[in-house]
Parts: sequence; structure tokens; C-alpha cells
Amino acid sequence: VAVSALQVRRSFRDPLTWQALVRLQSRSDSPQSGTLDLLLGDELLDVVTVELLPDQSWERVFEFRAAAGGDVSVRLTGMDECLVGNKAGARLPPAQHGGSS
Repeated sequence: VAVSALQVRRSFRDPLTWQALVRLQSRSDSPQSGTLDLLLGDELLDVVTVELLPDQSWERVFEFRAAAGGDVSVRLTGMDECLVGNKAGARLPPAQHGGSS
């Protein structure tokens, strides 16, 4: 099981709101289960239990509110013994205040 995508973005309408798209892909021959941790810097924002069948993909959009930016990361634990692809990171820019007209 590997993290196949991690994308972060701020909302155009509300710069304090941001989203993280996480996509996982299983290439295992057997069902896999474990946890996905989502962090902003060192702060744990969410923990989700994930169960995947062989060759199944999983996708979820997480939504949060924060003015600060930073390093967003995800990590998988308990899925498989292969450590390659069990972590991913992206940079979230700080919220821009002032907006447009």
C-alpha cells in the first residue's frame, strides 16, 4: 500500500479553510488495514482507519481551518511491511488576508 497522491490547497472563498486530498493504492495480493495519520507540522490533525482490498484504491478529502501554513504530511502504519510509499508531504502556504474585490 502506498500514498499515491497528497495535494493541499486553500479555499478561494475562505482563505482560512484548506483541504488535503489523500489517495492510497494497494498493490497487495491480500487485504490490508492500518491507520493514516495527517499532520500539519508536528500537530496531529486526524487519524483514520483504512481497509483496502487487493488492488483497491482509497481517496478522501480532509478539510480544516487554520491561518498558519506549514508542512502537511501523511503516514501509513500497520498496512504492509514495505516502507516505500508510506509517507508523503506537501507545503501549505499561509492564509493571505486582504482578499480581492
